[in-house]
Amino acid sequence: MLASLLLVFGFGIEIEVPGGKVHPADCVIGMVGKDLEITVRLKQSGPNQKWIVVDGDKKDQEVTSDSEGNASAKIVIPTPKKIGLKTIILKEYSPSLGIESFNDNKKESNNKNRSDHDINIDIYFISGTPKEEPNSTKLKLAINLVDKAYESNEKILSTVDLVHEISKNVNQHYNPLIHFDQMDAWKVPTTWTRGGASCISNSYFLKHVYDVLGLPGQFSTVAIYASPDNPTRARFDGVDAAKLIKSTNRGELEFYLVDERNTRNGRVGGYGGMNHYEGCLVHDFEGSRTYYPGGTHLALKDPNTVLTIFRCLVWARFDTKRQEWQVVEIIKNYQGGGLFRGSLFRPR
Repeated sequence: MLASLLLVFGFGIEIEVPGGKVHPADCVIGMVGKDLEITVRLKQSGPNQKWIVVDGDKKDQEVTSDSEGNASAKIVIPTPKKIGLKTIILKEYSPSLGIESFNDNKKESNNKNRSDHDINIDIYFISGTPKEEPNSTKLKLAINLVDKAYESNEKILSTVDLVHEISKNVNQHYNPLIHFDQMDAWKVPTTWTRGGASCISNSYFLKHVYDVLGLPGQFSTVAIYASPDNPTRARFDGVDAAKLIKSTNRGELEFYLVDERNTRNGRVGGYGGMNHYEGCLVHDFEGSRTYYPGGTHLALKDPNTVLTIFRCLVWARFDTKRQEWQVVEIIKNYQGGGLFRGSLFRPR
């Protein structure tokens, strides 16, 4: 909105924060717990034009441009209690309205007195220094997820609880047929009307969200699977793992983790529900590590437990007539069927 406004009316705006760093006018960043002082500079806004600052604690309540249309003001924005978006408004002053009208917090009055030349400045208050370069699109999306996490929570959430709530809300959207790599993971929300994205895609996306919000701790992603020679031990290189093939009198077999989409719940003869791995977000924080399996609402401490999301580890053959994988031999039945049914959003 602001970018188009500047193009239409021809003036420029610059936002500087302490330390001299200049932020894009639609992507000013503050830190929760610290009031933010910004310097707003208007250029070529029109000679001797007066502006009134609405919202924020004002060091300069009125801003008046000089004969060349340039103006400057310092504004203090009080920190919110949680991650969120705050907007301040520079309203073009009209003598016929009077200064009192600009300080009226009633929505109806503000709309009535609004000018086409009013300037909105969005301040994104985040948790800490972002680990990924932010922009307004990423921050709006991430803060919307924070707002959703607070819909049923009145108290301020801890870092661990906030990560879990956001992860649950994202992971309720799961579709193993739609996949994005790490570079394209910000596109994951476009799939939510189609069920969602794959487990590893959701995990990539969540890492981006937490990194751009500057949440404390270290976020990473892993693809957990098990090998036939040690089926209860989690391995972490599932995305890049080479295929393991076994030759039998029924043809070549490959090993898979099988979920409840299988036509026989993973028993011999069942078709479908084959997985190479379970994509997880990993959060290392305050000496503890937590795994968030994609497409679930789980938060697990033991990576080996992630395997129990699945019915079993199997050898399977590809049926060329049905164009589907069929279970031929069970390597390991996992005892997590109850965990699977009771803890995931829906069969995968």
